[in-house]
Amino acid sequence: MNTKLTLRLDHELIAQAKVYAQAHGRSVSELVATCFSRLSVPDSGVGAQPLRRSEFYGIAKAAQAEAALDEARLASLQRMHA
Repeated sequence: MNTKLTLRLDHELIAQAKVYAQAHGRSVSELVATCFSRLSVPDSGVGAQPLRRSEFYGIAKAAQAEAALDEARLASLQRMHA
């Protein structure tokens, strides 16, 4: 069963993912699922195939965008409660 997942990603990264997916005859959801399926599951004893550098870069870029958003939220809260 598929479940909907909402991700917050940089709009440029999303555009790149859509272009890549279309060029490879896949959906963005399939790309994300493939990436997630390749992550190791802790304590499972099963080693997943490691991510390629380009895949890791995409994940890292998304994490940086999320961190920047968190910093902006924190700064906004600090201004509101100062």
